[in-house]
Formats: sequence, C-alpha cells, structure tokens
Amino acid sequence: MYPLVSIITVNYNQTQVTRELLASLRNITYPSVEIFVVDNGSIDDSILSLREEFPDINIIQTNSNLGFAGGNNVGIKASRGEFILLLNNDVEVTPRFLEPMVEIFERYPKAGMASPKVLYPDGKTIQYAGARSIKA
Repeated sequence: MYPLVSIITVNYNQTQVTRELLASLRNITYPSVEIFVVDNGSIDDSILSLREEFPDINIIQTNSNLGFAGGNNVGIKASRGEFILLLNNDVEVTPRFLEPMVEIFERYPKAGMASPKVLYPDGKTIQYAGARSIKA
C-alpha cells in the first residue's frame, strides 16, 4: 500500500507556469497522490483553463491573495494525505521524484521534512540539495 501524498501548489495569475507544473505531474510514477491548486484570487482566467485541461486536480479558489503561506495553509486544510508536498508553481518534476522522498519518511519515521535535489532549468546545475537541519 502506498501512502497518499497531497501535492499543493499556489497560483496567482500565472496560468502558463502552473500549467507546466501540472503537465509534469501527469508523468509521475508514484501511484497515490492528490493534487491541489490553490488560486489566490487571480484576476485572469487561470482557473477556467486549468479546470478544463486538468479535470482530475482539486482547485480551490480563495477569492483573495493570501500569500504563499496562506494559500498553502488552505490546501493543507483540504488535503487528506499522510504526507504533504508543497511545490512552487514554477517547478517541473521528473517522473520518479516522489518515490525517494516517501522512502525517506518510511525509513526514518521521525523525519519532519525532506526535499528533493532542485536543479536549474539547464538540468545540470544544482540550485538546492537540502540541508542537515534548519535552525530557527
């Protein structure tokens, strides 16, 4: 049994950027996900076109701009997953990106968070590769 992963992204007047993320999510191999797009009060037609092109995703409209954290909080409240993945909408994922992160949580149940390696669009240069800890 695969634990459900809730993938949440926030959109604000960036239809094309969000569309590219959702298109890449269509190709993931992990079999148990729910996808949420939280629209932070876009004034363009983002939601109409995204609903039409991606009928299998959950779209939540906030009707106001709650910011990144506020939008993610709305998505988290609606999610059902055992794990929650917050993705910026300007990210594109590779098909097997999710399996290693779920494996981390299964192997180390006390882990509070995990992050994939993030590459720049050239596909070679590392933008972020995680940290051992985050201190307040």
